[in-house]
Amino acid sequence: MAFLCLRFIGAIPVSIVTEELHESRLSMTNLPVEAGADITDHAFVEPTTVTIRGMIGTGKTGFIGSFITAAAYQALVGYQKSRTPFTLVTGLDFYKDMLIESITVPRNSDNVGVLEFTAKMRQVIIVGSGFN
Repeated sequence: MAFLCLRFIGAIPVSIVTEELHESRLSMTNLPVEAGADITDHAFVEPTTVTIRGMIGTGKTGFIGSFITAAAYQALVGYQKSRTPFTLVTGLDFYKDMLIESITVPRNSDNVGVLEFTAKMRQVIIVGSGFN
């Protein structure tokens, strides 16, 4: 089933989302002791990851469809190459400071007029220095 709500990868609107996978993880440190169970003395939330499988485009073939498909692909790769954090808008939440970890684009005769893609994005933790 496809979702038809507004989704954005940075400024790139996603036409159709067929799947969103949101992952939030908590890591716990373990300290081994001589006798008994390990002691957990600290826990922290890892950066969120979101994987989106979707499509961008109008579905039209020919020059217009090819142009939109190529432009959407170049825009996604541009975000990845720039390594500049962006805001991701999904059906569940707004995620700030995201980077594209991977992009997969299958091409075949069935999806000529759209950019069908899977993008895995991960939140980056940005901290400032103690100096201004």
